[in-house]
Amino acid sequence: MATTGTIAEGAKLNMQVTPGEIQCNKCGKITTISFKETDALTGLLLFKCKFCDSTDTKIIKGKSATVKNIKIETD
Repeated sequence: MATTGTIAEGAKLNMQVTPGEIQCNKCGKITTISFKETDALTGLLLFKCKFCDSTDTKIIKGKSATVKNIKIETD
């Protein structure tokens, strides 16, 4: 993280990634998806339907982020 020299220097970031869902525009079925580190590196975020193999899909769940807790400790 780019925290050197800031109030956040030494901070820890804990993230939990949960699977998203896509809906196929061809067959209408919903498929669970998850990201791997290599997905982000390729830049190719094409999600294929597990039922009919179509890439004509839309993301219906998993485009958000929630901050559950911020803990600030001072000396």
